[in-house]
Amino acid sequence: MAIIVPNHKLLFIMVPATGCSSIGEILQEKFGGEYIPKKNLYKDKKVLLPSKHNTIAGLRKYNCLSSNELSNLLKFGTVRNPFDIFATQYQRFIGEWSDISLGLQERKLGKALSKEEEEAIKFSLENRRKTIAKTKEKSFDEWLEDSLSAIYDKRNNLMYKSKSQLKALITSHYYPDACPMVSGVDEIIRYESLEKDFNAILRKVGSINSNEYIEVPNNNPTQGKKKYCEYYSAYSRNLVEKYLGKDLEALGYNF
Repeated sequence: MAIIVPNHKLLFIMVPATGCSSIGEILQEKFGGEYIPKKNLYKDKKVLLPSKHNTIAGLRKYNCLSSNELSNLLKFGTVRNPFDIFATQYQRFIGEWSDISLGLQERKLGKALSKEEEEAIKFSLENRRKTIAKTKEKSFDEWLEDSLSAIYDKRNNLMYKSKSQLKALITSHYYPDACPMVSGVDEIIRYESLEKDFNAILRKVGSINSNEYIEVPNNNPTQGKKKYCEYYSAYSRNLVEKYLGKDLEALGYNF
């Protein structure tokens, strides 16, 4: 989801594995935030636009918000060290977190409001189970290499077959995995300083005064997660630096 907070003119883009669930709950409970869209949009057994992790471009494309409405909102999203994100993603696949996530999806299946929604949830569950099973068979290095090469090698091949090299260069740099979905936001808050940065946003729009401070709990922890550096070999570290060097530099992150 994204979360819109109309009375405070905020739009929060919820980036996976960056503390977005904790921020989202606070925006709803304390400031009147609402999910946008209110539920997933489906087509052909697939989610066109999820109600949780979506983008500004997606919200505009599917007429959830107009360009004029977006221009009147302060749009912000969360980022996190890519090295840490990949370790979190892997641990979620191989650990208890995935079992919990599958259980939530299965409960949603029992509450599906339409045949279309039911089919989409079944399709998602089947794919998720396959992905989890495959990931559990791989070491972190193997999983990371497969994931990064599948995304970036494919993109580069497609990109340089486009009409011009200039067009490819213009469209090549955004954050699909390092910091997915933050394209178009006005402000970025860091997972590493989540509480401090979030309070700065709230003060900027006048939602809290200088004497107030909102604590941010960790509402969606990754069970069994070690320090991210413990997942990496020299090889896997070099992989991230190879594929995400520009992103690391732009965002000021390193190993």
